[in-house]
Amino acid sequence: MRHFRITCMLLPLLLAGCIGNVAKSSIEPGQLDVFGVSMNSPTDYVEIMGVKGTDEPCLRGKDRTFYSLDISIGYGRDGKIRKITTRNPQNSMFGVHPGDPLASALVKTREAGFVENDSPYRFRKNELTMKLLVDGNGELFGLILEAVDPTSK
Repeated sequence: MRHFRITCMLLPLLLAGCIGNVAKSSIEPGQLDVFGVSMNSPTDYVEIMGVKGTDEPCLRGKDRTFYSLDISIGYGRDGKIRKITTRNPQNSMFGVHPGDPLASALVKTREAGFVENDSPYRFRKNELTMKLLVDGNGELFGLILEAVDPTSK
């Protein structure tokens, strides 16, 4: 009887962990092209293409910036990648590149299943937010993809 109660208590927790892992796999291969960096990866990128990153602490973990590549990787306290920022036109997220005109970036973002969230340049899809960084000429100068903080709405 004791084992049954323990199983009944642990089973929902185990299932919740599995469901969380399924949600984090919603990015298809090839949708991110940022020097091979992928969301939720435990890979600790110290160097990318011969460029060493510089660490900066943040509230949710740390950010590592690769200045000459124009990218930044945010790591959560668990060591997994929770945010990717790029200003490099060679990179793309869901077919959107820094340097793209805003109109085409909006179309591609919506085609990827993102919906507008809080502002015309911030989008959400499941557990992800994507921010389009737009200059005064209506062109993208950067993209931020971030895992949604489970404590926020």
